[in-house]
Amino acid sequence: MKKLICTFLFLQLTPNFFSQSEDGVFKKAQETLHAREKKLLAHTQIQFNSAFFHEAIVYCDSINEKDQPFLDYIKGMLYAHDDLTKKKALTFINRSEKLNEQIDNFYFTKAFAYSRIDSFETAVTNYQLALTRELNKKHPNEKHINEIHQRIEQCRNIISMRNIKNEVTVKSVGTPINSEFSEYGPIITSNEDMMVFTYRGPKSQGGKQKLESGLLHKKKLELYFEDIFISKKINDTSWSEPAAEKNLDTQTHDAAVSLNSDGTEMFVYKNTGKGNGDLYLSKLKGERWSKPVYQMHLNSSEWDGSACFIPNTDKIIISSERKGGYGGKDLYYAEKLKDNVWGHIKNLGPTINSKYDEDSPFVTADGNILFYSTNNESSIGGYDIERSDLVNGFWSKPYNLGPPINTRFDEEYFTVRADGKVAYFSSNRNNSDEFQDIYSVKPGIPGKPTPLLQIEGLITLDGKPAKGNVELRSVVKNPTLDFIVNSNEVSGKFLCNLPAKDDFELTVHIDKFPPQVIFLSTNKVDSFATLNVFAEFYSPGVGVKDGDNTSSVSDSSNKALNAREISLVEKFKHVSTENVKYKIQIGAYRFPKNINYSNLIGLPKIVMDKDSLDISHYTIGSCNTYDEARKLLEKIKTVVNDAFIVVYDRNRRIPLVRHLQNLDK
Repeated sequence: MKKLICTFLFLQLTPNFFSQSEDGVFKKAQETLHAREKKLLAHTQIQFNSAFFHEAIVYCDSINEKDQPFLDYIKGMLYAHDDLTKKKALTFINRSEKLNEQIDNFYFTKAFAYSRIDSFETAVTNYQLALTRELNKKHPNEKHINEIHQRIEQCRNIISMRNIKNEVTVKSVGTPINSEFSEYGPIITSNEDMMVFTYRGPKSQGGKQKLESGLLHKKKLELYFEDIFISKKINDTSWSEPAAEKNLDTQTHDAAVSLNSDGTEMFVYKNTGKGNGDLYLSKLKGERWSKPVYQMHLNSSEWDGSACFIPNTDKIIISSERKGGYGGKDLYYAEKLKDNVWGHIKNLGPTINSKYDEDSPFVTADGNILFYSTNNESSIGGYDIERSDLVNGFWSKPYNLGPPINTRFDEEYFTVRADGKVAYFSSNRNNSDEFQDIYSVKPGIPGKPTPLLQIEGLITLDGKPAKGNVELRSVVKNPTLDFIVNSNEVSGKFLCNLPAKDDFELTVHIDKFPPQVIFLSTNKVDSFATLNVFAEFYSPGVGVKDGDNTSSVSDSSNKALNAREISLVEKFKHVSTENVKYKIQIGAYRFPKNINYSNLIGLPKIVMDKDSLDISHYTIGSCNTYDEARKLLEKIKTVVNDAFIVVYDRNRRIPLVRHLQNLDK
């Protein structure tokens, strides 16, 4: 993402360097060839110089000349780069062994071929021979020496991680998100309701890039401009057909970068061709995203292309190539000063940053874990995902997540659901070329579930969804924790995540109405929990008589059952009926009342619905049988004494006794 041409595979020869250093080999091979073969080899060299190895193999295989050691070396070098031919690469390289003194990169290429068939110990041996040869030169190439050192280190990393068993499952998210083209950079809301990602293919609004022809002659893989696509979660295993967002995509590069926890703000990367690429911000207005706005003082004259929100703060982390870093891309803090203006930009320091690239940061919903991608010396290939934990206000020494998450290919853009049970990232491991796919990881954070309370709220005015905001403030443990989330102006919903072991005050505001205050304690939260809260506002005279405010209302469903009705319950308590659900009512009000939400943490989702008399009914659970509902009721009665079972048929509330009588007919 945000690279105009995606990175090639781990351990792949660097085209610009080797196109020059292997010129002599191609020249030597040309000496004994006939005119037709010389022409084919010339085409082979063009494709090799462009790093189009598959096309180079096609030309090279058309050469009929045999017993030509330089040509054998070239074939072996090319075969090592292609998944279909890599296993026979060493056969051809070994045929040219007697000429290794005349082939400058012989041991380097041989080491690469061994690494491609997972013989990493032998690869290290040959890389060391290549290193010795380079060091013994009159004018050693420092860049090549550093490259050899890095490859030796990466091979050793792979060897050391072979026996590490991470108890995670990695799989492609499949269709409709992944296609035969590139999908990468997944970002999700903290409750996983929505995924935003970057797409590169025929559906891109900007179409194909206008690249200079020359070296891209007969290129099999077309490069398209980047676009932002959005998919909604349908159920635990399914996503909706991804769709482009009109206001986000242009004729040039537009890439998804980061969502805040509630999915109301999104950083995007844009490269208009006039610079190195910059960060912009878009906001969700109802069901549409606003046109991205350039972020002042956040962008530099260099590449600024990744970012992540730090939950419940005004700070973010960005990846930038700006001057003054430790090398390549570095991670920096930045603080929001006012809308679209940033300052106090500070490098995260040498514990995180290296002389290599650090990119695609992500901070978990509790603010305690930083994931990012790097191609540093701890990598087992290309970009790997690393983790650092926040300890006493500082990021600890990071560590590589290892296989099966990291591979010899590029893994980037790790993003985790708030509960830590699932994560997503992108990789080019499937196609072994520039094409990328999106993958899921379960669990996203191995070990104990994240201690966090996720609030899914709803603000209504006169029974209809309303635009508003909620100020969330710690009243005991963390006086600096004071932030605001906005409700969606169409759905009235808001989403936030609260740390465990604290007390909070949620102040709900809508225009022209006194605020409502909801008190919540997370002192008993020791793992991940969810809670639904409701803030109902009413205009004067709507839905309530004068003087009638927070009183609860009686419900005939809560009356004691007679002997006949009890016998019907026993008769049908295990019966499941199509379209019928048993729920537990915990309250019914004509006008808003502060429910003790703290007691309801850890119970199933709370649902609010209104009847024809404009009474708000709050229910928990959705059981298929009366017996299932009875067991849930016993649990709920420990915190809500007057809770009871109610029946819904096709989402329409009906008296329990009537339902039992219908079953008995």
